[in-house]
Amino acid sequence: MPVRQLQRQINSREFAEWVAYARIEPIGDKRGDFQAASIAAAVKNSIGGNDVSVNSQLLNFEKPRQQTAQDMRSLILQTIPKE
Repeated sequence: MPVRQLQRQINSREFAEWVAYARIEPIGDKRGDFQAASIAAAVKNSIGGNDVSVNSQLLNFEKPRQQTAQDMRSLILQTIPKE
């Protein structure tokens, strides 16, 4: 629904109520991610997982930090066998 149409159909009080409801009972992607993580944890625990938590199964969409030249050098040096 377009924003302007929505603004004509509900007032600010009703909008505030929906915002409050969404804080208590999340709607949308976060809720779906939590539901999927709950199922993944339950499946892993049912097949012998070691108390897999829901939080450990949540997707993380944060951007990884850029690797520096020093980071890459350290990784390469870790793969070289020590004599």
